Amino acid sequence: MTCPRYRPVTLGILLVILSACGGIGVGSGSGTGSDPGIDAAQGNLLPEYLVIDLAGGAAEPSASVPDLATNAAYRDRYMVFRRVMRAGTVIGSQPGDAWAPDDEPASVHTVDSFFLAVFPVTRSQWQRLAGTTPWRDAIPSGLVGSSPDGALPACGLSLVMIEAACARWRNPGTLSVPNGIQWERAARAGSLDRFPWGSAQDQATVARHAAVRPALAAVGPQDVGGRDPNALGLYVMSGNIWQWTSDSRLRGGSWNDGLPMARCANQIDIDPDIPHALAGVRLVYTF
Repeated sequence: MTCPRYRPVTLGILLVILSACGGIGVGSGSGTGSDPGIDAAQGNLLPEYLVIDLAGGAAEPSASVPDLATNAAYRDRYMVFRRVMRAGTVIGSQPGDAWAPDDEPASVHTVDSFFLAVFPVTRSQWQRLAGTTPWRDAIPSGLVGSSPDGALPACGLSLVMIEAACARWRNPGTLSVPNGIQWERAARAGSLDRFPWGSAQDQATVARHAAVRPALAAVGPQDVGGRDPNALGLYVMSGNIWQWTSDSRLRGGSWNDGLPMARCANQIDIDPDIPHALAGVRLVYTF
C-alpha cells in the first residue's frame, strides 16, 4: 500500500493508514518491520548512532552511546546522530485541538530513515563548523544570554548561514538542515500526542523535557541537554531554542515562549536570510 501524502484525514483514518504503512511505533533496530536497517544503496547495515568528530571528520558507528547525557565532549568536539527509522507518521494537529491554527491540518507521510543530531548545535560546535559567533551580534542581545558557556545553544542564526556552514563540511558524508516532515517525525517519536513527551501539561513533567517559560527556574537560554529525551532518545525537541527546518520555518519554541509554542505541529514562517536571536538548529547527517 502506498501511503498518501498531504491528505487531511480524521484521527480514526490516520490510525488505519499508519498501521498499513508499518505502524507509528519506534522499531527496535532489529532489521525487521518497516525499516530493515539497511542502506539500500550500499547494502550496509545502518547503526543506531553515529558519532561525528567535528575536528577530524571521522564518523564512528555505534549501537549505543551510554554516556550521551553526561559526556561534555558530545556538545563540543563530537556531534552524535540518532537513526530515525522509516515509518508512516502524522504531521499536523489532531482535529479539535484548541491550540491549533487552521493551517495545521493532520496528514500522513512516509518518512525514510535519516540520522538526526540528538542535541541542537551548541555554540562550541558551531564555532568548529563555521568559525563564527553570531549570537554576539544578535538583536536584541538580551535574548541570547550573557554566559560564555559553549554548551549553550548556538543562536542568532539564519537558514542561509546554516546552509553555508553545512556546505563547508568537506569530510565524508554531508550535513544538512532537516525538512519539516523529518523534524516533526522525530519530535513525535511515533506518537499522536501534542508534545514530544506526550500530552501532560503539568509543570513538573514539562520541566523534565522542555525549556519553556512556565517550566524555567531561571530566565534565558539553557545548556543543551540536561532534560529527559523523547522516546527516540532526542533531547529538547521543544523549548530552549527555535530550530530551523529547510522549508524556512522555525519549530519547537524557545525558552522565551509559552507551552503552546512547544507543540510538535507548531511552525512559524520566517525569511531564510534573517538571523533570529532565538533561532538555532539540529542537523541531519547523510552518508
